[in-house]
Amino acid sequence: PTRRSSDLLFKAVPKIAELKGVGETGFRVIVNTGEDSAATVKHLHVHVMGGVKFGRSTFEGSQRE
Repeated sequence: PTRRSSDLLFKAVPKIAELKGVGETGFRVIVNTGEDSAATVKHLHVHVMGGVKFGRSTFEGSQRE
């Protein structure tokens, strides 16, 4: 992706969060890439997740072989 397209993508994230009703309480943005991330879609996209209280995430117990 070009810098312009990624800029536009990430500028849209807070707007999407507001539309989904999680802009005030907080949200998490995830970008998966590569085989180790279990990504199945081969283009740049983000996941905007919210509506629950998230804990801190670590890599302990990962499924990496």
